[in-house]
Amino acid sequence: MVVQAQGPVENLPVFAEDTDPALVGWSPADLMFHTFSTLGRHDHNFGVTYPAGTTRPVEPVVKPQASRYIPLHAPRWEDLRRSDPPVVVAMELRRSARRYAGSPITAAQLGDLLYRTARVRSLITAAPGGQDPPDVPPRGTPYSNRPYPSGGACYELELYLTVGSCTGLANGVYHYDPLGHRLEPVSADRAAADELLNAACMTAALDSPAQVLISMTARFRRLSWRYEGLAYRLVLMHVGVLMQNLYIACAAMGLAPCALDAVDIDVAARAFGADWRTEPCVGQFLVGGQPDVNGAHLSRMLLTMRPLLDDVHLRCHDDLMETNWAGRLRCRIFLPDQSEATFAKRGFTAPDAARQTNIEKVGSIFLEGFEYGMAGLSLSAIESSLETVEPAFRGFAYEGCTMALAVRDGIRPSGRHWVRDLLASRGANHVYMAYIGVGWAMARLPRLRWRAIEPHDPLLRWLALDGYGFHQAYFRTQQYVWNQRQDRFPGWEPHWYASRVADQGMGRALWFVNGSDVQRVASTIEAFPQSRRGDLWSGAALASVYAGGADAGELSDMVRLAGPYRAHAAQGAAFAAKARLLAGLVTPGTELGVKVHCDMSVEEAAAVTDEALDGLPSDEGDTPRFEIWRERIRSRFE
Repeated sequence: MVVQAQGPVENLPVFAEDTDPALVGWSPADLMFHTFSTLGRHDHNFGVTYPAGTTRPVEPVVKPQASRYIPLHAPRWEDLRRSDPPVVVAMELRRSARRYAGSPITAAQLGDLLYRTARVRSLITAAPGGQDPPDVPPRGTPYSNRPYPSGGACYELELYLTVGSCTGLANGVYHYDPLGHRLEPVSADRAAADELLNAACMTAALDSPAQVLISMTARFRRLSWRYEGLAYRLVLMHVGVLMQNLYIACAAMGLAPCALDAVDIDVAARAFGADWRTEPCVGQFLVGGQPDVNGAHLSRMLLTMRPLLDDVHLRCHDDLMETNWAGRLRCRIFLPDQSEATFAKRGFTAPDAARQTNIEKVGSIFLEGFEYGMAGLSLSAIESSLETVEPAFRGFAYEGCTMALAVRDGIRPSGRHWVRDLLASRGANHVYMAYIGVGWAMARLPRLRWRAIEPHDPLLRWLALDGYGFHQAYFRTQQYVWNQRQDRFPGWEPHWYASRVADQGMGRALWFVNGSDVQRVASTIEAFPQSRRGDLWSGAALASVYAGGADAGELSDMVRLAGPYRAHAAQGAAFAAKARLLAGLVTPGTELGVKVHCDMSVEEAAAVTDEALDGLPSDEGDTPRFEIWRERIRSRFE
């Protein structure tokens, strides 16, 4: 009974507990439950006592199976091991979802979810720890083993599914048989079932009708037969671990989960045809199809994004990493293995070990920068780490770091703008490599998140597509290099030019794919349609200057092999000169490459790029300003 006072009540006694600040947060019911379900403040019988002895039979390990049932899909373990993410990834991406996208959840997905989280894995006879009841004759098989823990292996929880929308399963109420892994239709109060769904929808503040409501009931005597004083406490603990199981499985499967905090036990009892005194409802959990969050496919894509993690990822600056748990976790989720930058993994070849070592080091430094960006707590800490990288390779570290920061921006639609902040600081001197790094992130994020990371510089934003093209040629060499695939880029206008900029990035990648072998680079470009060769030569020459790896004679051969595209190659070399000079990272290899391709010093070639900006149209026309800039630079070398 609940009695509400009508107005203030005077002359009531005041006890010390009424004014004790330590007790302000407790209600009498909560405090009593806490003290009586733990040790220390009472002397009642407590723990494994088998309080009823032989006078009360044990509840069966599972409820009697019904004659009518619907078998559920059971996944194959080899499929789960191959496709599921590590548990730490699913835990990090666990979220409550209150909006659904696309089609409803399917019966097969429900089967997978229940199989992963709540089925009976095996039946066991002996009690855990040898704590069988004294003087109580054995009664068959009173225990079971399931995917979540339960005090004394009693497993008192039962699951009822109230279905409002599920592909392949009729609306209604079902009991889950965990031993047979099947659903048993429940013929109870349909109006009560509808009331449960409506209440769940309001409790969770869903934007659309509830799809499937999983209700947890407790056969309380399964626990009170064995435990005294803490049976209900254990029930609530079991509800918590089962809900966590459901959450993690939903994250791995790309489903939309949401735990509920309240339930009408009378309505639930009517809906399930149960007695609330012997089998009360103790928890509820909504599940639907794919969640509609900022990018519906994003979490699932990132979970399955290759390559996935390994402990060897955590290789740089342990002092920073160990104080930054979130950073460590981001690295475990997103950081590729170091082997991804090796020729053995990529299938690349080089004429000699020195060139292979140089190119593999570029990849290794890129990943080092990526790790700084993913792990960093603050921009200043990230920049400090980047500035420790060897100058000849520091630009690649900034490129990798900006990719990581763009990924962070892309998966967090609100909050900090890491790339913008980097470019407003030390990253300003590495703006060319930074925007290319954004393109790498575009290749790893779903297209619906591109707008969140697209560069705002009206001229240099095209470099992001350059980075995208490099990524595709580097990681998907068969498709993009040997099969000469071209992508379309909706939202990037004119669309014909977007593909050309991606080819410039592919050209840079050809320097890596062919191991800095000038002859092989030329042969690879020659195999492409004539309309694509100029941009490919521009990118290849840029890489030959920025990454290095060829001597003067080989670079001279490259100029000769470029033939009618020599001016395109010189323009790419001039871009490399400008990028290195702006960052203060000019090396002897830079000077050599610029001298051979442009017949100029690094400073003179960089000045050509600056002069070509003078009088550039302020607005985009039929030909993008970026291409007008490149044409002006090319004209200086024709």
